[in-house]
Amino acid sequence: MNILHLKYMLEVERLGSITKAASKLYMGQPNLSKAIKEIEQEIGVEIFKRTVKGVVPTEKGREFLKHAQNILAEMDKIEALYKNDSVDRVDFRILIPGGGYISHAFTLFLTRLEKKKTVDINLIESDSLQTIDLVADSEYELGIIRYSKQFDKFYSSILDEKKLVSTEVWSYDRVVLVSKRCPLALQQSVTSDMLSDLMEITDETDRKNSDGKLVIVNNQATAISILSLTDDAYMWSCPLPEQELERYGLVQLNCSDLKKTYCDLLICRKEHKLNQTQLLFLDELNKVRHSIEKTL
Repeated sequence: MNILHLKYMLEVERLGSITKAASKLYMGQPNLSKAIKEIEQEIGVEIFKRTVKGVVPTEKGREFLKHAQNILAEMDKIEALYKNDSVDRVDFRILIPGGGYISHAFTLFLTRLEKKKTVDINLIESDSLQTIDLVADSEYELGIIRYSKQFDKFYSSILDEKKLVSTEVWSYDRVVLVSKRCPLALQQSVTSDMLSDLMEITDETDRKNSDGKLVIVNNQATAISILSLTDDAYMWSCPLPEQELERYGLVQLNCSDLKKTYCDLLICRKEHKLNQTQLLFLDELNKVRHSIEKTL
């Protein structure tokens, strides 16, 4: 049994499925099942109980997985000690919501890194609940979660339960994005009635279809790409920087009767202290936010 095996086990626990975990780990399902069986035989404990819906940890299995999680967290700390001692290396890992101003800030952040340094950077798009779990489990040091302000208490209670701290990155009203060729592009603002005849494009994969026209894609970047080529469509979004709007030929408009405030929070574990690289990214993020606010 080694560190990689512990990671396998925790991924199976997180997804509740050997098949899904194998896909996520880019390995065959039979190989993962064999690895689990060998570890169970090695320690003499059944870690997972198979059910018709997948797998769940046994009582002894939960104890084992908790120890595995602690071991991996300590290994990350040890690894970070040596990485931080290297002045010629940049390590940065973060989970973010899809696309938007955060991705733009990340691109600008990359241009500020010293060219001579070795770079190990990991930017992953993730939903809010998954981001919370991965940061709480020490798989990532930082994450940015996004949610409607009406769910403030819900997310606050989860962060407290997971012993995570948060800093607000931005609270904003969603905007409506349309192509520059759309008839609404010349308006100063729009209303819900003005949108009713247009096709809505969204990356919210859990949205249910309505009486209108709805196109669901699996990420914001794809949705924006489709929108840029469609004259009779719109999309709800966080405000975007002018450079991104120009790049895709889009216009962003306020909707006077459907205002919905969203909040983006930076989260990390309570004991985590931001390093210089992370502070550099946040500095770029704040600059992009301020530049967008001047245009709204």
